Amino acid sequence: MDKAPKLNDKKSTNNQQADSPPDVRLPMETGKPFETQTRADKPAQNEKDTNEKLLDRVKVGERWMIILTALIFSVSAFQAYESWSNNRATSTQVDRLIAAANRVDDAAESFSTSARKISNGVGDAVEKLDTQANTFKSQYTETQRAFVFVKSIDTTYGLASNGEPAYSWDITLENSGSTNARGLVLQRNCGTGEQFKLRSNELLDFSQFLGEKQQLTIGPHSMQTISECGALASLVLHTGIVKDPGSWYSFGRLTYKDIFGTPHITEYCYRYNFHMPRDGNFAETLYMTPCEGKNSQHNCADEDCKVK
Repeated sequence: MDKAPKLNDKKSTNNQQADSPPDVRLPMETGKPFETQTRADKPAQNEKDTNEKLLDRVKVGERWMIILTALIFSVSAFQAYESWSNNRATSTQVDRLIAAANRVDDAAESFSTSARKISNGVGDAVEKLDTQANTFKSQYTETQRAFVFVKSIDTTYGLASNGEPAYSWDITLENSGSTNARGLVLQRNCGTGEQFKLRSNELLDFSQFLGEKQQLTIGPHSMQTISECGALASLVLHTGIVKDPGSWYSFGRLTYKDIFGTPHITEYCYRYNFHMPRDGNFAETLYMTPCEGKNSQHNCADEDCKVK
């Protein structure tokens, strides 16, 4: 019969520890599936648990950091989106303002163009009206104003008191206008080229040889005849014209104003030619012709006259 082991027997104790049942822990205690842990593994297991707890704390802190980072990122993203949206809205508004300004500018340019066209049209219309008015005024003035000119110069043959042949001539003035010639003045003269110190084709100086002023009155559409130079005795004819045919001059100047107050001038210049009669009939030997050459410019009216 075998003996029972002693309690103080070390070998028996070791065997008893070796034969003791394992330490079984539940999963909720370890966080792991069922596992068997011996008592000899407890120090290592405790150290492992401590590390895991630290890791769990670190993981929890990281989770909060991640959450906080995500939150900050979300806020930043929202602010960025809001800023982008605002900028986009502002850009759209700016674009709309620019487009509106361009439309206003186009409208202003169109209005300006239309205004210029209207102005040009008005200017053309006004110019046409001015032209028509000036034409009407000119036509009215021409039909209403006085116009005085030399109608004719007539020669008359007769006998002087001594029985010798003599000539006289008369000048007829006419006012073809519809109104009176106001302040009509006639200055005239007649004589030989020698008297006026004229040579062939020289210009007769009216300002030097015109006679005294003579006041005249001629109504509208009327004529007036005056004696030009009186009677010329045969002696004058023989000593003047006969010796130098075409050298006897009759010239003059008329000045007046029309009813509109516009000044006017008329000049005339004639030469008398003489042919010795073959049958002694002196009545047909003297006649007048307008001055030729440089003196032809003295047969003029208004702006055509070169008054000195």
